Amino acid sequence: MVDIEKRLFERNDTFSTVRVISPDGDMEGVVEDFSIAGMGLRVESAPPPEETDVTILFPNFGGLSAQVVRVRGNEVGLSFTDTPERIGELMHAVKNHSAFR
Repeated sequence: MVDIEKRLFERNDTFSTVRVISPDGDMEGVVEDFSIAGMGLRVESAPPPEETDVTILFPNFGGLSAQVVRVRGNEVGLSFTDTPERIGELMHAVKNHSAFR
């Protein structure tokens, strides 16, 4: 039997770098997947624990609020918690390839 993962939002692979600001310190992460609901990162340093509120800094977009919802080794799942308007602005910037340049 094939296990198919169902998603509310389409995922896009971006493979770009963002900075994560948390109470435990700052770190860089490589974006492994991205959707309107959140993103998955691969980090080199110890990730913040689940339920930690963080700010994600995009190179040419600025910051966006998120919460850590999953940690598996060096992989971190983040759920966006910012306003719908700000998340929409980010989606527009990603679509136009301007958030990560």
